[in-house]
Amino acid sequence: MAAQTGVAVKFFSKKVEKSREILLKIKKYEDEKCYKTTIKIGVKL
Repeated sequence: MAAQTGVAVKFFSKKVEKSREILLKIKKYEDEKCYKTTIKIGVKL
């Protein structure tokens, strides 16, 4: 049982790691989009 739990924990932490990477990528993308929009607005002004 303990061994299974260890595997589950490893699997879970891998999943968490993966979703964190995806979230960071999304955040980076959103930040860049926001940055570009800000520049466009700045240029218009």
